[in-house]
Amino acid sequence: MSRKTTDYDRPYPQVGLGKLIAVGLTAGFLGVAVMTAGEKIEQALTKRPNSEVPGLTLARLIGRPDGEKGKLNLIMHYGQGALLGVVRAFMATHGMRGPFVDFILTGLRLSVDQTLENYVGSGALPWTWPVSEQVIDILHKGVFAFATGYVSTFTDFRYGLLTLSVRYAMYGYSERFLYAMQNIKSLYKIQEVLTVYIRMLPDA
Repeated sequence: MSRKTTDYDRPYPQVGLGKLIAVGLTAGFLGVAVMTAGEKIEQALTKRPNSEVPGLTLARLIGRPDGEKGKLNLIMHYGQGALLGVVRAFMATHGMRGPFVDFILTGLRLSVDQTLENYVGSGALPWTWPVSEQVIDILHKGVFAFATGYVSTFTDFRYGLLTLSVRYAMYGYSERFLYAMQNIKSLYKIQEVLTVYIRMLPDA
């Protein structure tokens, strides 16, 4: 699937709901993982401490004590991104792709974050933040959106990332699959890996 936003191509593939959700959750999860790696690098340079606002937000949303925010932090961090990955996968299957749509997802992610945080009172209004913190937050959410968008756009929806892994295991390709994944040097290698292995799958 092309990443060119200017291509007037609006495909409507026959993608089952379960497969769409599986691909979206995987894309969102990988997007959060890439964003988290970037955050760790940024924190090492800026000495910014870890934020527990996501965990505090989830604790208040589900009626748990604020003291449980540490245990809920990763759940909210990855869960929210994975759910938005489903939205991005749906957009990708209907021809909405490329950097322009990734910018839309950046705004959507920021909007969801700020709406939930201010609804439960776990965060301050974004325009009251220092400019440096606003810039950092936008950059990290942009990394999430572009990584999620890339995976969503180039995933072959006939199989999907999760379904593909199961097929490899069933046909004895698990070792080759793990070897390929271990040797991915960048996010852009995902497209090449999927293309090669889809061709290797036995005919049904």
